[in-house]
Amino acid sequence: MSLCSNPDNANQAYLQCSIIEDVDPIQLLDYIAPKELAEQLTIYGWSTWSKIQSSELVNLGWTKKNRHETSPNVLKTISIFSTISSWVAMSILVQEDFHHRILRMENWIWTAKHLIELNNFNTFMAVTSGLIRGPVHRLKTTRKVRKTF
Repeated sequence: MSLCSNPDNANQAYLQCSIIEDVDPIQLLDYIAPKELAEQLTIYGWSTWSKIQSSELVNLGWTKKNRHETSPNVLKTISIFSTISSWVAMSILVQEDFHHRILRMENWIWTAKHLIELNNFNTFMAVTSGLIRGPVHRLKTTRKVRKTF
């Protein structure tokens, strides 16, 4: 997933994006503030969300055999949701240091807060889904310490 592929900002963001493109998506979180991440995720999600046609939603078209023809944008939105949810969980779980895990979890919580402020409820739910995935949820000590912040 590239947060820099918005063609509307191509000239202004070219240098920033060429640097970020070489960064692992998990390492990217070390370089971007939660508010900026929320804004970029909103832009990225909106580029697909805004393409959904009402005809794609009729009769649960995304669940049928010909779903790729009838609901391509719904399927893309679902894929983005799953990717973000996995990214959130993985970015927390790969942190070997306990305190880094806490900080990463805190950053995602702040990102979720900014997503709500942007009225981006779909991506908010994707981030929340990542935070409550089984392996992350079982980090009881991390969650207990996190409550003291």
